[in-house]
Amino acid sequence: MTAVPQDVDLPIPFPSRISLDHERARDTHLAWPRSYGLLPTDSAAERHARGDYAGLAARFHPPATGTELDLGVDQQSWFFLFDDTFDGPPGHDPQGVRCTVRSLLDVLAGGAATDPMLCAFADLRRRSCEGMSRQWRQRSARAWREYFTGHIAEAVGRRDRTRYSVRQYFGIRRDTIGVTPTLDLGERVRHAEVPDLMHRHPALAALRTLACDLVIIDNDIASVEKECAAGELNNAVLLLRHERDCSTATAVALLREEVAALLGRFERDRLRLTSGRAYLALPGPDRARVDGYLADGVQAVIRGAFDWHRQSRRYVLR
Repeated sequence: MTAVPQDVDLPIPFPSRISLDHERARDTHLAWPRSYGLLPTDSAAERHARGDYAGLAARFHPPATGTELDLGVDQQSWFFLFDDTFDGPPGHDPQGVRCTVRSLLDVLAGGAATDPMLCAFADLRRRSCEGMSRQWRQRSARAWREYFTGHIAEAVGRRDRTRYSVRQYFGIRRDTIGVTPTLDLGERVRHAEVPDLMHRHPALAALRTLACDLVIIDNDIASVEKECAAGELNNAVLLLRHERDCSTATAVALLREEVAALLGRFERDRLRLTSGRAYLALPGPDRARVDGYLADGVQAVIRGAFDWHRQSRRYVLR
């Protein structure tokens, strides 16, 4: 009843891209999580490799190679290993999640790491901040705080068996989907920090939110069968099916229409940004950084998630 093909076509207009260094990164990417004890067995390493998080990072950061791509890969590995810690009973325990989040927030603020997951995050954060401005570090720390605390809300919902409205769900999921920290890291791995003035522009904020929503929809279509089997209530397909009292196929078709509408808004906001006075007043190199942020960051993340969802084995039940 909930089965959805992983090859559902969405009208993503951006080109498929992947780092030229992706094969090397895929061959070596298990070493970092293993060095922190996060893949303690061969079966855990094999299961992690099936997700192809190196391929995901290579799509998210197509210009990156070498150690810069490795940093992007390690971020994606950490995201999914952290997410997996909430499978089963731990994900239904808000107090336990609060404790974990409190520890991560302490590390984010410069505190000591006390377990493998925290130590890995401390290393990831240290490397991410190298060469970045104080404004970037503050902005990216805010995105991480939102990501961490969003998991508490998700745990409360699981414990209480709360079925959110679609609007409520997106409000929570935008924090935990991980798109914003990924976009922030893109500036680091490309060595192309966007001027803080542009990050305060409403159009760029809107584009970041639209990227979150597009990735959420695609992720929820890809994962609905697995999440339904795990007893999850809050997935865009399932929530829309409940609100509209419709079939899974109809819910997916409605979400496909929503993707087309979001992409229309994306183009309008992109033009609002790049034709505005703030953008046009920038020096040439700064405009190039904004252009790169859009093409090699926001658009690459949207398209990269779409391509990865259709080849990763993370969401395959069998």
